[in-house]
Amino acid sequence: MQTPKLDGRDRRDIMDQLKALARSYVPEWRWGEEHPDAGMVLAHVYAAMMENTVSKYNRTMYNHFLSFLNLLGTRLLPPAPAEGMVTVEVLPDGGEVYLPQGTVVYAAADTDAGRVFYETTQGMTALDTQVDSIFFTSAEKDTIVMAYDRNEPGEPVRLFDLEGYPQLQQHILVFRDDRAFYTKDRTHFMIRLDHALSEKQRRQLAEVFSNEDMAQWEYHTETGWKPFDRVLLTEEGIGLEGSRGSHPVEVEGEQAMGLLRCRLKQIPDGGVSFTHSAWKGWGEGLAPDALSWEGNQLPEENFSPFGDGLSIFTAFQFSSREAFSKAGAVITVDFALEYYKVPIEQAYEPDPICYRSVMTREDFEGSRERDVRIERVVWEYWNGLGWARLFPLGEEEDFFTPDQTGVRVKRLTFRCPPDMESLLVGAAEGLFIRARIDKLSYLFSTKGHYIVPFVRHMEIGYWYQDWQEGKAVLVESNVERDLVELPHSGQTPLVTAGLCPDPTMYVCFTNPLTGGPLRIFWDVAEGVFPAPPPLRWEYYGITVNGEPGWKSIEVMDQTENLTRSGMVTLVGKKDFAKARFFGREGYFVRLVDVDGRYDEKKKGKNPVLRAVWPNTVPVIQRERGSRAYFYIGRGEKNKWCSLNVPNLWETRVWVNEHGSLSVKEEEQLLQNPDVLVQRSAEGTVEQIWVPWREVDRLEGCAGEERVYMVDYSQGDVVFGDGRHGRIPPESPEESILVEHTRCDGHHGNIPQGAILGFLSRPAGVAGVTNHKPISGGSPMETIGQAAHRRTGEVLEMDRLVTLEDLERAVLASNRNIFRVKCAAHVDRYGRPAEGRLAVAVLPRTFDRGGEFFDALVRRARQMLEEKASLLLAGGGQADFFEVRYVEVYVTVDAVIPDYDCYHETHQAIRRRLEEFLNPITGNFGGQGWEIGQIPSRELIYNSIKTIPNIKWIRGLHLFTYMVTQDGRQAVEFDCLRRDGFTVPVCGEAEINLTAEQGR
Repeated sequence: MQTPKLDGRDRRDIMDQLKALARSYVPEWRWGEEHPDAGMVLAHVYAAMMENTVSKYNRTMYNHFLSFLNLLGTRLLPPAPAEGMVTVEVLPDGGEVYLPQGTVVYAAADTDAGRVFYETTQGMTALDTQVDSIFFTSAEKDTIVMAYDRNEPGEPVRLFDLEGYPQLQQHILVFRDDRAFYTKDRTHFMIRLDHALSEKQRRQLAEVFSNEDMAQWEYHTETGWKPFDRVLLTEEGIGLEGSRGSHPVEVEGEQAMGLLRCRLKQIPDGGVSFTHSAWKGWGEGLAPDALSWEGNQLPEENFSPFGDGLSIFTAFQFSSREAFSKAGAVITVDFALEYYKVPIEQAYEPDPICYRSVMTREDFEGSRERDVRIERVVWEYWNGLGWARLFPLGEEEDFFTPDQTGVRVKRLTFRCPPDMESLLVGAAEGLFIRARIDKLSYLFSTKGHYIVPFVRHMEIGYWYQDWQEGKAVLVESNVERDLVELPHSGQTPLVTAGLCPDPTMYVCFTNPLTGGPLRIFWDVAEGVFPAPPPLRWEYYGITVNGEPGWKSIEVMDQTENLTRSGMVTLVGKKDFAKARFFGREGYFVRLVDVDGRYDEKKKGKNPVLRAVWPNTVPVIQRERGSRAYFYIGRGEKNKWCSLNVPNLWETRVWVNEHGSLSVKEEEQLLQNPDVLVQRSAEGTVEQIWVPWREVDRLEGCAGEERVYMVDYSQGDVVFGDGRHGRIPPESPEESILVEHTRCDGHHGNIPQGAILGFLSRPAGVAGVTNHKPISGGSPMETIGQAAHRRTGEVLEMDRLVTLEDLERAVLASNRNIFRVKCAAHVDRYGRPAEGRLAVAVLPRTFDRGGEFFDALVRRARQMLEEKASLLLAGGGQADFFEVRYVEVYVTVDAVIPDYDCYHETHQAIRRRLEEFLNPITGNFGGQGWEIGQIPSRELIYNSIKTIPNIKWIRGLHLFTYMVTQDGRQAVEFDCLRRDGFTVPVCGEAEINLTAEQGR
């Protein structure tokens, strides 16, 4: 506080007066500084003594002011404790560990004891659990993203950002048929999906799965999955045509699988459901995979299936994996056949006539030529055990028996056996069918020709007459895979557009949240969110019907729907159910945007979650002392109880009034839970310790009030004199009990991770740490601070009427508040709001987060409720908020004498900008910046132009940024001038220095 000077003279002024007087009274004195005489020495002594007297005289006004404050009962406030949070780690399988209020942790500090102690201010149950993963979903956008994975921690999580993370959502139906879904070169399928319970659903299935905008059918080729070239809706079903072959999907350790899949692009309302699936396939014009005769490989065209010489049991084999794998399908094999003659060759010419003594005409006919031809063949297939008949009744035995000359096409038709197995024939492996010669005409003819079949061309085809029913369908949806057996009930959809119809945040914990109370801290980056969407909290547990499902859970949310840092407190549930969602298994809690507003928000406008810390509890820096007992004599006025405790912060006093109370008073006090009662073994009341109340000053108290006053600067407790405060009753024993707590003030401000452990570690606990700094501690109030505070209280006269009254009261409520600005009938964004009071607060340790700010203004809110009008204090009309910080980026282009001073000047400019733009210690006078005051270009120019070695400044440019509703944005300087709740902070500086000699 500045007081007027009664005498403005200093030593030089006094010496000048003495010189003037000496010329008249003692002209013989010599005033030379080099050779002073005794008179000049005497004058110097007098001037020094007089200067000291003038200084004391000038302080008399301030001393009178302090005396006035003492008359008002002004006392120095105790040190302010630091506050913060600590997070407890529980041993694996440690169960529920309850930490009661008052659990002590400690950290190293520059104090006499070498450490400071902190107490938990709330009880908490700690669990061995942590956040495993975080997902965001939107049914409207059919999107699922994984924003956090504890195995791969990365950047902070922007809430409900569906575009900033990889899309995980896909809806795929996979159908399997290892035989039917294999084709070699081209693909033709017909798919039918049916719903036995609903004709409407049946029609919808056809429309959805045949619409290329809603569904994409794919088949697996040699190079991977490929969409079908054509998708046609027919009366039979959905026709699929592909220009390439459908090949099995190779899976390591498993049998190759024939698969088709449908990727759903859009999900209709109510999801997708069907009860049956079936398919057909067909192929035509297929060339055989392999052709052989007695192990000899044959060409694809123009070949003799049995060779040029016919013999019994000769076999012709051919294979087609595509056709012969279609069990139950109708197979056709078309042969372009012709026949040619091959002379029968013999090594010598035997006499064909067998001579006897008596011969007939027929004996001389043996020399005629006879042609050998195929009379009967047997068609067979390999079933893994041997060759089985393809036609049990002997059909197609005469297939290769010539009946006419010329080229013609013959067709072999049969139903594909279900038990065909692969066989190695020669160098080829596959599903083989063979034609084995079983009978030849004129088998032993030695003259004539072999009538040999000759195949010009051969084609294989197949088709299914009956639908092949699907036995199961693999559903990939919501980042889950589920093999659903068919037929399905059809009562629930197989595919939905999400687990919840509203935008939802899913948090997966490694272990269930049981017991309570549980405290989870959510570290949210500071931002501007005027009207955050409400979030409904749910957990996945056992419902009333015994089945798992989502249930509501009550929480105490200090984060304002995850828009600011704060604690979420809840009571755990015993019926948490372990579940698997989105490919992660754990215990799930979800936050539902019931209004769906996050689906409407633009990118970059959502809050940013930096961390989630379970098992986090608030702490305050304080150390409890041992109880102290004191005697008091009969009628002893203003009893002083000296505790001899430095940094005293809080006291509680009880007085044993047993024996001085009436029966009625004693009965009333025994009903008070704060009264400490000591009884004998027989139950008789022996002591009644009554709590007394602390007051700021005793002068304003009545003689019968149980009050006391504390001198925190000396560590003394003072009682009344009977006129101002009651005198404690005398007792032959110690009758005054004092409990005290001390704090180390600013020594309790510690950085992140400074907490070392528990004073007495609870069982099951692995350790404790502080993820964020613990701050807010300040030393004992100085005389100047007390004078300033008391002046404001005198001006307020214990009531809050004007805005200035409010500002002074908020400023005095916490010594860590640097500046306050109040504005009536506006909200925190400067928008008109009738009846509202905007209270902008600038902390001394600024920009520390919402959890620190809440502790900072807690006392101010209480004071407002006590002193302000009901219209202002009630209904939340007063809005306390931290000022908005404007990052000022400065680009400086300056000229220096030479490059020898480059580094020194560069650092000096950077330091000057950081100092000048500091909201607490900046500005020209070092008094900081007023709320709403943003330095202009001219002010910054003037602040750096006086730096040594700067010849001149060629250019200076400012760029300002601020966190707005649209995220961190560049803001025009004129807009900042209209915002009355901003202060500057130093951003990045770009400094370009040019040497004058190099120009």
